[in-house]
Amino acid sequence: MGAPLFTAGITDRGRTRKHNEDAFIADPELGLAVVADGMGGHPAGDVASALATTAVREHLSGRGGQPSSVPPRPGSPPALGESLVAAVRAADALVRSDAAQNDARAGMGSTVTALLVRPDEARMAIGHVGDSRAYLYVGGRLRQLTRDHTWVQEQVDARTLPPAQAWSHPWGHVLTQALGVGEDIQPQLVEGEARPGHIYLLCTDGLTSMLPDRDLKRVLEEMIPKGLDSCARALVGGAKQRGGADNITVVLLGVGNAVALPGDAERDATQAA
Repeated sequence: MGAPLFTAGITDRGRTRKHNEDAFIADPELGLAVVADGMGGHPAGDVASALATTAVREHLSGRGGQPSSVPPRPGSPPALGESLVAAVRAADALVRSDAAQNDARAGMGSTVTALLVRPDEARMAIGHVGDSRAYLYVGGRLRQLTRDHTWVQEQVDARTLPPAQAWSHPWGHVLTQALGVGEDIQPQLVEGEARPGHIYLLCTDGLTSMLPDRDLKRVLEEMIPKGLDSCARALVGGAKQRGGADNITVVLLGVGNAVALPGDAERDATQAA
């Protein structure tokens, strides 16, 4: 059976955008959390993010069909990571197909960061494309699990840009990978343990462009004891207080009863979006 899972999710238009092009899923029964950010300035970004999140869920729940890109192992189901990467590739294929069939949506794209937890195995996997992020908060420490697919991150990796300048760099939102556009995607796969007390934060860059990691950690420290839903609202509120220059989406997934307050299970079980 494994440890119970608890989720909370919220999305907000922010203070300057006219439309919300983010989408999310928070599904404790499937052990799934997903955030997607439709590409701003491109047509139908909201459609792309909605297609991406829906495709990931349907693929992992068995409604999306068997992916042709990852053949099943003889006599066994796909491994956790294989399943998640295949789901991300299915999302990319759906966004591309929809754009090809609708001239008004040509060029649309989206980021996606998807977390799948199997508490009975105490395992998790993350599939990631773009500059939305996944973090792990445990034992008072916050650690970024995903790597941004951006020009700025590439310069940091190449040591041509100091990490201290990356957060505020004016080209910080120039993506090197996204669903639906450019060359074939190469999703990042992160796998690891999922133990009681682990709390995963998934978010779009509307949060991280306003709040650096030290502020994310501070909010988590202060608000986790009040429940995941309160913590998610506080994170979004903090980003809006700093300007809310983009759409803001936050999903929290916690493993084990230690991360939940009374009522969390009932509320979060109906929170999938």
